[in-house]
Amino acid sequence: MSRINLSVALMFVVALGLCGVIASAQSTRNTPRATATAAPATITPAPTETAAGDPEAGATLFSTFQPAAGIACATCHRIDSDERLIGPGLLTIGERAATRVENLSADAYIRQSIIDPSAYVVEGYADIMTKNFGRVFTEAELNDLVAFLFSLNETEIETETEAR
Repeated sequence: MSRINLSVALMFVVALGLCGVIASAQSTRNTPRATATAAPATITPAPTETAAGDPEAGATLFSTFQPAAGIACATCHRIDSDERLIGPGLLTIGERAATRVENLSADAYIRQSIIDPSAYVVEGYADIMTKNFGRVFTEAELNDLVAFLFSLNETEIETETEAR
């Protein structure tokens, strides 16, 4: 019986700690870390504004737990809304990404946000995103993930909802 109580108490402490991280993330106001004029050398922007990957494969990557990262993108980000979950909602990320950093394309901004999330942190968000996605995803997987994120828009979501 004592072990069960200890286990429950430990789970409670971990849950409280996680709530503290989330609350801190929601209350911390961050400003851009840099105003990049070009993507860092580690980022290879696609030649066009829309990614050359497979959006369906990207959707699978987005919702799949990545053991090397310890998380799935869908854990922290909504795709059906721009509203915050833990991180920003991503419904219209393609449009917003084009305006975030001067002289940085939407594609390059999204890639940078995935592989170097500390490079630019949107005001009102804490710098808590997993930092190793650049090592977790291959270049082809990054292309797929970015293509998926570009495919998110209100019209598509409304059409899918109406079809159901």
